[in-house]
Amino acid sequence: MRSRLRIPTSTIEKVLFFQYIIIQNCITIGGNFMPQINETPICEEFFQRLYVIPKDRFDSLVEQISHGLSEPLPHGNKGKRYERSSTSIRNAQILNQVDSMAEPHPSGASYLLPAGTTKSEVIKRADIKTNLEINPTQEFKRIDKTFHFHKTNSFTKCKACVLLKVAAYNVELSEEDRKEAKIHLKNHYDNIKNDRRDYEIRKLTSLQEVNFLLSLGHDGMSKYLSTFPHLNNDNIKTLSDTMKMACSLNLAIVHRNTIDTPYQLHSFWNIDQMSGAKANAVISQLFYSISHCSPIPSKIAIQLDNCASNKCYTLLGAFGHLLLWIPKLTSIYICTSEVGHTHNDIDQKFGVLASALKMNQIYTPQGYTRFAQEKLKGLATNNLLPTTYDFEAFLRTNVIENGQIAKNHYFELTRQEDNTVTMKIARFLRSEKYISSTSTDSTGFKLFKQPPNANEFPKIVPPNAFDLSKHAKLCKAVKGAMNPSDFEELVNLPKFIEENYQPEPFEDVLKRISDKVVAENITVRVSEDPENDLVDKFLKRINKPWEVNQRETTVNADVRPSKEKSSTSKRSASKSASTNDLPAATANKPEKKQRKK
Repeated sequence: MRSRLRIPTSTIEKVLFFQYIIIQNCITIGGNFMPQINETPICEEFFQRLYVIPKDRFDSLVEQISHGLSEPLPHGNKGKRYERSSTSIRNAQILNQVDSMAEPHPSGASYLLPAGTTKSEVIKRADIKTNLEINPTQEFKRIDKTFHFHKTNSFTKCKACVLLKVAAYNVELSEEDRKEAKIHLKNHYDNIKNDRRDYEIRKLTSLQEVNFLLSLGHDGMSKYLSTFPHLNNDNIKTLSDTMKMACSLNLAIVHRNTIDTPYQLHSFWNIDQMSGAKANAVISQLFYSISHCSPIPSKIAIQLDNCASNKCYTLLGAFGHLLLWIPKLTSIYICTSEVGHTHNDIDQKFGVLASALKMNQIYTPQGYTRFAQEKLKGLATNNLLPTTYDFEAFLRTNVIENGQIAKNHYFELTRQEDNTVTMKIARFLRSEKYISSTSTDSTGFKLFKQPPNANEFPKIVPPNAFDLSKHAKLCKAVKGAMNPSDFEELVNLPKFIEENYQPEPFEDVLKRISDKVVAENITVRVSEDPENDLVDKFLKRINKPWEVNQRETTVNADVRPSKEKSSTSKRSASKSASTNDLPAATANKPEKKQRKK
């Protein structure tokens, strides 16, 4: 029985090899099988029972040894794995679902799935009837073809990129068409590169030449990332995704230096979509962000995503009105990226929040503001209940629809001498002479049908009604899954909104902008100062407090009353008197001659 314990409990290949070796060790030089235990001969049947070797396998191994094989042949069932019928059915259902979703790659060796599609989602759509837990990766490995799954942020949304890539390698097209597609794709990439370079130049200009240009950008985070309550460890089955309430986030980034960062951030939260998500909200948030910059130069450049709420006549009309409300402003540039592409600096901030949300639980909108204040550097303002102004009703009917904004990305709004506003199509702003050799059309379009009244302002848009019934169901579902303080904050959210929503009049925003606008070229006049009196006054005015204290300490340490000092002061006084009698241009030179004499 002790000998049996030495038999390995492993794969059939290792068992066969072990049995082959012990049989081979018991065969003599003459080919006779003579097994022994402690030098006591045993019979062949006892040996087979002792090492658990079936008779047929024993005869097969002895025959293989007699033929001089160095190791046993593989087991007869090795490599003959028959697929179960249930597995074949699952495979067929998955293939049927993939066939309706995937697009073949031009090479024919793989397939592309739609952006944002996952393996689990494909299997879920296949509606497989089984009680077993399905491993998506294992199921797709049974299929010979390769499938490419892409996350939403890693797969381009640009239609031109996708179609040109496919056309460049589509063997069904002619060689001329494929080459032309590659040229168009290269030109498209060059446009994207130039857009981003121009944006970077505007950023640097805004940081280094604060009196020349102000650059800022605006973007929104996916509303599905900031629903509340956001639960990780304390998630419960009674809380479905449809029961959660939205608290979407928009960020404005202003390229101005702070103590820690080369930018300023302004966050705008939208509880239950109460502030809306159209052009009115975007324009109001941009005006608010500009009003909190200092100084504000006469030229402003705004970078936006290329979408309907950003690139519209309402937004152009609003900033055209800003030129009339604030006469010290001369030009405003509205810049949008290529369709399907975006600017990366604001998206990077959203990535910081999304990564941190995986390890944090947020229960209320107030919790999101505290969370952003902790995680985002350079956050200048954090607005939980922002004010929205009705620019749509105020000016939309007075803006001329010239049909030029759909196919262009850069717009220059300029106030003319007769207080009219014109719009020009600009390819690039400051960096055109470095990155583009083609000239642009300088034709201007009139922006307004009738001259706007600069003394009229848009009204405040009342916030949408908060969904009290959904909020009540949410509180009922999460009761007991949150700590008492957070649950109380969630229950009292409607009361918090009612008590803390304090809309700011639009005139206050304009006044804040007007007070901070500076001229591009500041002219300073200083009269002649031969005695440096004006210099001393200027230095005293601009000196820091610690420099003043340090200077006073140094002066006090050097003060030693003596007769010598009084005589020196008298000589200085007589010297000043003699110098003041001379012309300013020749005051020093005659004094030296007198000393020589």
